[in-house]
Amino acid sequence: MCTLTWRIGPEGYFVGFSRDERRTRALGLGPRAMLRGGVRALAPIDGEAGGSWICANELGCTLALLNGYRFQPAGAPEADALARPSRGELVLALGDLPAAERLESRLRALDLERYRPFDLVAFDALGGARLASWSGAELVARALSDSDRPLVSSSLDDAGARRARAQLYQRSVGADASEAQLERFHRSHEPAQGAYSPCMHREEAHTVSFTRVRVGALSVELLYQPLSPCADAPVERAQLARRPLAQTAPPRSQPPWKSSKR
Repeated sequence: MCTLTWRIGPEGYFVGFSRDERRTRALGLGPRAMLRGGVRALAPIDGEAGGSWICANELGCTLALLNGYRFQPAGAPEADALARPSRGELVLALGDLPAAERLESRLRALDLERYRPFDLVAFDALGGARLASWSGAELVARALSDSDRPLVSSSLDDAGARRARAQLYQRSVGADASEAQLERFHRSHEPAQGAYSPCMHREEAHTVSFTRVRVGALSVELLYQPLSPCADAPVERAQLARRPLAQTAPPRSQPPWKSSKR
């Protein structure tokens, strides 16, 4: 249950990610710095399963994961959920990804049959964007375009939530999206506060966090806001200096990362 938006420009890109979860799930943890394959990365951590839903690294690559509810009948329970590893493990395992075009090959090198269906998106510093979808039996990858915005998943009514949020997006944002418009979209309760609004509220589940990633020429910034976006909770900010792909080690003179709350 999530909503993903993005904006790609000449100087970099912006990603917005609303995470929806059941009310009984353990709270997530704010952004943590980690090293993946010699590459520094930032990711918030699932407080229950230990994986993540979004990760950004110093090479300017961001990964975002949505559960693949569209591959199962509407309302069908994930009966084998406890017997399978968390899909969030994949986000951290690929935390050193250098470019979006490498997403499919990296996934095909893994034992995907262990995981439940998912959509995994990769953005890179050169403007690349790829979507890899695992149905539980087949992996299909393609280029992602602005017309795909927003990407949505919902365990309650996947098709209905995608349709409602896409219609709202077209009315309120449109093709020339700004960061401010995308942020307002994620905070929206239209068409009514409930299961279909981007800021989602229903009896057994709700939006539990809003994460933003900004990648520019010199830095990678991750902003994590716990609770529903409408709650205006304090934002935790973490930042990495951008590292060129050809550079094998980060400069010793620079602090690798910093984190703060505002």
